[in-house]
Amino acid sequence: MTRQRKVQLIFYSISLLLITILAALALTAKPGNTQAQKGNVSAAFGAICILGIAAGTSPSRCNQLFMHFQTDKPTRIEQGDTSQKKREISYRGHHPTCGSFSSHVIQIGGRIYCAGCAGLVVGAVIALAGTALYVFLQDLSTQLVSVFFWAGLVGVTLGLLQYELFVNKAPVHFLLNVVFVVAALLLLVGVNEMNSSLSLSIYFLLVILFLISVRSTLSRLEHEKKCAICKAEDCSVK
Repeated sequence: MTRQRKVQLIFYSISLLLITILAALALTAKPGNTQAQKGNVSAAFGAICILGIAAGTSPSRCNQLFMHFQTDKPTRIEQGDTSQKKREISYRGHHPTCGSFSSHVIQIGGRIYCAGCAGLVVGAVIALAGTALYVFLQDLSTQLVSVFFWAGLVGVTLGLLQYELFVNKAPVHFLLNVVFVVAALLLLVGVNEMNSSLSLSIYFLLVILFLISVRSTLSRLEHEKKCAICKAEDCSVK
């Protein structure tokens, strides 16, 4: 088992444990959260969405999430008295343009984008609008809250485990990243309406921040795995 795979499994295990704890705590129902708490938690979640949009739309910020890629000039490998110039690889954002990363980029309007970043940005825009709407919603039915909670739980889990699915296509990654963020909003509504505990709301926000970081880390590890199995010895990325 590769180092990248071991680290992935560790992050999967921790994330799923945190999600399970969140679900268990939320299901110990204490309905009746205050409007002020609802507004504060929604504002904090909205701030997370705005930060996600800023990171996803800025190539420099996205590159900070994938520091293992080297975008400098071609390097040289000293082999005795000779040196081998490596083939320079161009980039689209933080993705090399070689065929190994075709499932990580998507074409929209004639331009190439990172499927993950584009999905997160679109999802964050939808979630931000949904968060503003949620603040003004009153008296959600128990059935609707339950649907939001379980749909959010499933959506976040699918977004987290997207690299374990058998379909490795850019549109699928794009859609799952949209689902990942929108599902987080549904989970927010479910948790906030099912349990009035302020500490649980804070725990939810911390878990979401952690999961976003983990999703980015899993993507970086997936990239490293692709480079590790690539047989191109003259690539400047390796």
